[in-house]
Amino acid sequence: MIQKIMLIVAEDENHGVGYEGKIQWELPDEMKHFAVTTRGHTVIVGRKTYETFTPPYQPLPKRYNIILTRNASYQPPNANDKTYICTDYEDTIVLAKELSSENDIFIIGGPELYALALNHPTLKVDRLYITTVHATFPADAFFPGIDDPLNWREKTLEDHPADERHAYAYTVKQYDRLDFIM
Repeated sequence: MIQKIMLIVAEDENHGVGYEGKIQWELPDEMKHFAVTTRGHTVIVGRKTYETFTPPYQPLPKRYNIILTRNASYQPPNANDKTYICTDYEDTIVLAKELSSENDIFIIGGPELYALALNHPTLKVDRLYITTVHATFPADAFFPGIDDPLNWREKTLEDHPADERHAYAYTVKQYDRLDFIM
C-alpha cells in the first residue's frame, strides 16, 4: 500500500480558516466529515492549532497526533501515548509513516503547516479535502490555496445546504494531484 499525504481544511470564501484561534462557524455535519475522514490515521498539526483544541479533542482521539513545533522541549497539554512532538517537517513525515504504515497521513493545520506541506519540493501532498463554507468571516488565519489548479483533479463530494443545524451552506471537494494518479 502506498501511503498518501493528505491535507484537510475548512475555509470560508476568502480562504479564512480562523480568527483569534477560533473557527468562525459551527457546522456539525462538516465536523463529522473531518472526524470520519481522519479517524484511524496519523494527523500532523501545528502547535498553535493543537492548542486551540479542547478536551476531549486534545489530542484528537483514535489517531496518532504529531505536533510540529519549533520548540523541541514543548510539553503539549493533555498528551497521551499517541502524542508526539517533532521540530522538522521531514522528520514528522518519517515518524507518521512509521506510526501508521497501513494508513494515510493527514495534515490538519494551521496555515504555516499547510503552506509548508503544499510547497515542499519532495514530500508532496497527494490529496486535498477542502470544505468551502459559503460565507465570509473576520479572519486572521488563511489557507494558502492550491498552487496550480491544473495540477489537480477536482471532485465534489458533498454540497450541503444551510438548514436548521447549519447556518451556512458548504461544499466539500476532493483534489487529487495528477502526478500521483498517473
